[in-house]
Amino acid sequence: MQSRTLADASPPEQLRLLREWRAKGLLDEQVGEKVVAIDAAYKKNANQPPGWLGQKLAEIRQILDLEQQAHRLPGGAVQTAQQIKKSPVYRDAGVKQESNWMGDAASRLGNIDCDCNRAGRGVGGNGVSAVGTAIVYGVYGLLGAALIAFIIYALNKFSWSKKLERRAKALLDDDEPERSLDEWLEMADKLEREGKYREAVRCLYLACLLKIDEARIARFERSQTNWEHLARIEASPRRPEDFHFREPTKAFDEIWYGMRVKGSEDVMRFRAWYREVTDLMRPKAA
Repeated sequence: MQSRTLADASPPEQLRLLREWRAKGLLDEQVGEKVVAIDAAYKKNANQPPGWLGQKLAEIRQILDLEQQAHRLPGGAVQTAQQIKKSPVYRDAGVKQESNWMGDAASRLGNIDCDCNRAGRGVGGNGVSAVGTAIVYGVYGLLGAALIAFIIYALNKFSWSKKLERRAKALLDDDEPERSLDEWLEMADKLEREGKYREAVRCLYLACLLKIDEARIARFERSQTNWEHLARIEASPRRPEDFHFREPTKAFDEIWYGMRVKGSEDVMRFRAWYREVTDLMRPKAA
């Protein structure tokens, strides 16, 4: 008599009655799960399309009518129950819409596997079942291979991007010619006279690195960044204890990469640092 009572009530009242019946254990487990799902969706978004709640509750009433028929007709109870289980209303996929595509694909593959096995048993051939299973595992293999290929592609792209970023921050471009220490100092003087203080600072910083290379403390590598050079300088066993190159490196980073140029005073600071490097690298008298 439950469905008759439901049919006479409004949709919200029907939902309330179904919640009570579920709490009292009067509903089948799967029907109870559908009631919970509908209730949750209704509470989450009360602005559902018109008639949405009534449509969902009509499906519940249809299931309850089928179950009542099974109880009233003992001879056909099994057949009626099977009809209930096969009914698309009983297995409504529209209530639970939040599922990821991988899970859905796996579920569909599982259904294919079951269908192939049932077909094999029905025809009486183990060969059909084996073929169906092989197809399923083959699709699983293709999905796994595609996933691995995507991961490899992503890792390679990330590594390539990091390499490009590192090249962009190298002290010298690939097409920039090699220059001697004196040439860098001459270029610094010329750029300072032209008012190009940022470029003059770069020339003096490179002159410092070449002077450090001459002292065999750390080799100058044109493709490396200023911080990579500093790391090798500080780790060098030939570095004098009173020689510290972190402050000039930080100042160069702010001026060259950070574009924080004050003017000629920046060039004066780097000339002073170059003289300090030259003095420290000069062999001391015995």
